[in-house]
Amino acid sequence: MSRGPGRVERSIKAAFDAEPTRIFTTEHLCSRVYAGATMIEKKHRVSLIRAAKRVLQREHHWRMTRTHMTGAPFLFFNSTVNESADIAGPQGLRHMSEESDRHPLLADAERH
Repeated sequence: MSRGPGRVERSIKAAFDAEPTRIFTTEHLCSRVYAGATMIEKKHRVSLIRAAKRVLQREHHWRMTRTHMTGAPFLFFNSTVNESADIAGPQGLRHMSEESDRHPLLADAERH
């Protein structure tokens, strides 16, 4: 019998709830979930993506898309937000409109 969402799932959900207009990268979520880790490794990213998929099953308005950005293979975004959003990544915050010019796949994510 399941004991409910684990620590990683609860941390991801808390990030989504705290900033519903933000677009999160895998690296940014890892830095929030694994704040005590000295270095984010592949095992952290794999665990986070697995937990995020479970969160997305419960949170139907959140989506995940794959990108070609260096260090951020996935973006997590709220599909109900129609306004311009900020991307929270390892280099800090960037505006969605600036990034969609350089990355066509982000423009697709913005339309959905």
